[in-house]
Amino acid sequence: MKKLLLLTTVPIFLFAASAQSIVSRVCSECHGIKMNESGMGVSQAPNSLSQSEISNALKGYKKGRRSEYGMGSTMTEKASRLTYDEIEELSKYISKLR
Repeated sequence: MKKLLLLTTVPIFLFAASAQSIVSRVCSECHGIKMNESGMGVSQAPNSLSQSEISNALKGYKKGRRSEYGMGSTMTEKASRLTYDEIEELSKYISKLR
């Protein structure tokens, strides 16, 4: 039973650390460490969005097809470096920071 518990909790910890690290290194500069700040005072706070809204927005920026609030080039530059797996991890993590 202890092994089963350990196996189910370790992946959650690793997932959160990865997304938390990306938020700390990349996102917090404009959105704060808890993702509760609007970027440059014009966007919605990312942690106020649903997981699917975050995921869709980041994918749109990654593809260069989204330019909201005049931040398209900034967000595209940052999101283009993320993998699709990282985008999914981030969207799950950020949506829980409320």
